[in-house]
Amino acid sequence: MILKNGEHVIGLFQGVFEKNKLTFNRGQDSNANKLGGFTDVRELQRKLKSKVCNC
Repeated sequence: MILKNGEHVIGLFQGVFEKNKLTFNRGQDSNANKLGGFTDVRELQRKLKSKVCNC
């Protein structure tokens, strides 16, 4: 099930994944249109981890 309220979109899936997951649509807006530029969430994760710990 996909829930959309304005620009906010949440997908609910049962039995699709083994565990709970949080996902992001890279480079797309809430209508699946390509963005001109964006920061990939994986790059943000690397930067945060490097500042918090030596993971």
